[in-house]
Amino acid sequence: GYISIKNTSVIEESEEVGSYHIYTDQRGARVNSKGEQKPANVEIITLGCSFAYGYRVENEHTFTERLGREFGVPASNFALPGYGTVQSLQMLKRNLGLKPKVVIYGFIPDHPRRNLTPCVLNNAPFCRAVSFVDFNEHKEPYIHLPRFELFDPKLFNKFEDEVLYSG
Repeated sequence: GYISIKNTSVIEESEEVGSYHIYTDQRGARVNSKGEQKPANVEIITLGCSFAYGYRVENEHTFTERLGREFGVPASNFALPGYGTVQSLQMLKRNLGLKPKVVIYGFIPDHPRRNLTPCVLNNAPFCRAVSFVDFNEHKEPYIHLPRFELFDPKLFNKFEDEVLYSG
């Protein structure tokens, strides 16, 4: 699947809402400012898709940050646009070392479909491969690794550079 770039600083432009910032820490969690790092342990982790991520809003306005401020505890947002339950579970497993006391999964009605498809809907006209739930010959579910043969990362990167990020 895909994860956030660690220690990044990006300004996203949107005609609808204007610009907003995306900053991440050493683990790829959203943070409020460039260079900010979450502590080694957090009380709250949030997971899910663009709604939990806070797509098109500054991080301080996400429910993750608001909960952290309200309760006076460190909180980390590991949600990403396009994620379903499978990717959220994988992200949680990667970050259990933070020893959260509370894990919040932002569920939307599209997640069951996302859990069963090898492709994430995205701005590109082709697949972004992700892990998904599949079934073996005994009809038992398992997490199938991404089917990278469904997309060409070079084409995707070219599409992003030439179409999505061109002025």
